[in-house]
Amino acid sequence: MNSPKIIDCSVWHGQWPFCHLRYADLDLMENKLRALNVEKAFISPFESVFTQDPHEGNFRMLGDIKGRSFFQPAPMIDLVLPNWKENLEKLYSDFK
Repeated sequence: MNSPKIIDCSVWHGQWPFCHLRYADLDLMENKLRALNVEKAFISPFESVFTQDPHEGNFRMLGDIKGRSFFQPAPMIDLVLPNWKENLEKLYSDFK
């Protein structure tokens, strides 16, 4: 019997500052998720959790996953920042 395919909507990328993460490397993470029948992963940057402006982490993550169809970006947005909409539009245009 075939196992159902999964879309994981809660994947984090980057370094967690409090401990080493076994699957911080994207290749290792993708291999592990595929072994668990995940066919696509929506990914957010850990470093954006700890900064005042999350967009730097978003852009860095976007560069890391570019060309990898398995990962789709799930950027972190701070609606308090005056440039959030422009940064979101730039992320979208850069990812296309």
